[in-house]
Amino acid sequence: AIKNGINKVNNDTDLRIAFTAEVREFLRNNKEFDLRHYLAPGRDFVQETVEHRLKVMGSVNKARLY
Repeated sequence: AIKNGINKVNNDTDLRIAFTAEVREFLRNNKEFDLRHYLAPGRDFVQETVEHRLKVMGSVNKARLY
């Protein structure tokens, strides 16, 4: 789609789903209730997802610094 000119992609819902899924998985497998511990896997997975999408969309190193 990007190669054909699509230049707007909504990522919010997918990132929220990824975050929630990872937190649920952590809580299912651990008895930890300290949010610093169960939010970290969600945050890390969102970062991995964003990095992957930046590569797929050809946007790596294209940010402008003003």
